[in-house]
Amino acid sequence: MVQQVNTPAYSAYEIVFNLFGANTYTQSDPVITSVGTSVVKVLDGNPNRLAYTIVNMSDNTLYVAFDEQVSATRGIVLGASGGNLAVSVKDDFTLVTRPVYALASGGSSAIFSYQTLTYAA
Repeated sequence: MVQQVNTPAYSAYEIVFNLFGANTYTQSDPVITSVGTSVVKVLDGNPNRLAYTIVNMSDNTLYVAFDEQVSATRGIVLGASGGNLAVSVKDDFTLVTRPVYALASGGSSAIFSYQTLTYAA
């Protein structure tokens, strides 16, 4: 017979605080909600960011990179209708703090993004 061990329940906020030693909050679409055929900044650089996700909501292909040199031949491809990029400090170290730039294969391509940040000291 397996003995059940009662452990205290923790909220997601408590778990994140225990992992990172900081209180956090989430922000949706902090910079823009649409990308065109010219390079735009999707996320500002932020040393307080722990994670972010960018989702391509459009029928076009999106290209993202961590500098303004993003192009159809240089960057991370986010496929149409749900292609996404998820970056976290736990897996990607300080890359999560850098700005993110994008361009699309067609104009007015909708994106959804959110980021998790620590409260500034």
